[in-house]
Amino acid sequence: MKILKIVVFAMFLLSFALAVNARTFSGYTYNITEGALNNTNVTIGIWNDETAEPSLNTSFSNLSNASGYWSLNVDDSLLIEGKSVKFIPRHYSGVYVDYIGGVLNPFPQDDITMLNTSAINFYLKEAATINISAVNVSGGAVNFSYMVKDVKLGFPIESEWITPVYHKVIYLPADRNYSIEIFPSQAMPVYYNLNNLSDYSTPKIVNITFNTTTSPVRVTGRFNLSNGTGTFDEMNIINYLLEPGDMVFAGEAMPYNISAWDCGQTGCKNDLYNITSGEYNISLQGTAMSSKVLMFAIAKLGNTYYGAFRNISPTIAGGDINGFNFTLYKLLGTPTNITLNKAVSTEAGGTINVTAQAHAD
Repeated sequence: MKILKIVVFAMFLLSFALAVNARTFSGYTYNITEGALNNTNVTIGIWNDETAEPSLNTSFSNLSNASGYWSLNVDDSLLIEGKSVKFIPRHYSGVYVDYIGGVLNPFPQDDITMLNTSAINFYLKEAATINISAVNVSGGAVNFSYMVKDVKLGFPIESEWITPVYHKVIYLPADRNYSIEIFPSQAMPVYYNLNNLSDYSTPKIVNITFNTTTSPVRVTGRFNLSNGTGTFDEMNIINYLLEPGDMVFAGEAMPYNISAWDCGQTGCKNDLYNITSGEYNISLQGTAMSSKVLMFAIAKLGNTYYGAFRNISPTIAGGDINGFNFTLYKLLGTPTNITLNKAVSTEAGGTINVTAQAHAD
């Protein structure tokens, strides 16, 4: 009898310790008219923020009941500095997601401490299932990293940079417009604009197969100053991948001298600049699907730097692009070297510095 009491007491202490060391997250799941959505899967993901790319550490899931109520216990040892919490509510109809909560960024640990975790209500909207894959010129599967942006908000709502995939299923609210960009192995990034999902029939399923085929496209034109001058001491073009929403990361320029990838029996080509006539002749990668490049034209005359920006969308179907001219304006600021990786990394040094200043319209 004494042994039984000890066992019961030990079990009580264990359950008490678990209760003390766990935080309860709870609330209700509704549709947009505040009707209860039972059997909604609510997942709480614990993310590790201390890595170069945030990664999922672990997750907890449960289903809401007939009144829409859901509850999950999360070990307090996981809710610490360097961790964040992401809520994902989804309602399934068979194997398809028919309702989904708004896409939320992970909540940092400091925000969780201020959150009333017993009153977390989700209002789910109609959902769409997006199946993404990619193929090369011969139809073979290609692995890729990806990024999905809400066009109106302008920031990524889902991405994968660490582990490339061959296929990805993404669930999205159907009342928004999106740009889906993939970064294939050894190919030019391409994107797809996904609009008007609300017009799709239910269940809303979209299958997107990206064609990653690329081919060199020559781009020619000339540099001119606003006064008509077209002779310079130095000329260069820095190309940036222009992401959906017309966003660009200045530290991520495309390789320099992409013409070096265009090789034949007579050898490989090069980007050409004629400082006497102001003419240029370079290569970009034309794509079978949509892609955009921001071209930054830079020239030096005497001790003064000039520059201009233009967007371009090289495609295989469109072929070479001629007469793509730039009118350059004086640049301001302190001259700075922009280091670019050479298209052929085995070339001397592997990088090249292009000097420029801040752009002034």
